[in-house]
Amino acid sequence: MILMSQGYTSSEIGEHMDASAKLVCAWASMVRKFLKACPEEEFIDTRGNK
Repeated sequence: MILMSQGYTSSEIGEHMDASAKLVCAWASMVRKFLKACPEEEFIDTRGNK
């Protein structure tokens, strides 16, 4: 998701990760579904912010 937000295409990400563009799209879809299902309070801030 970070790479996509930086403007990389599914094909470019797939080449880097040795996966097909369709698989990258499937991963992104699962991540979006997960993020939509989780309330913000449950996220852990890994940057050290409070």
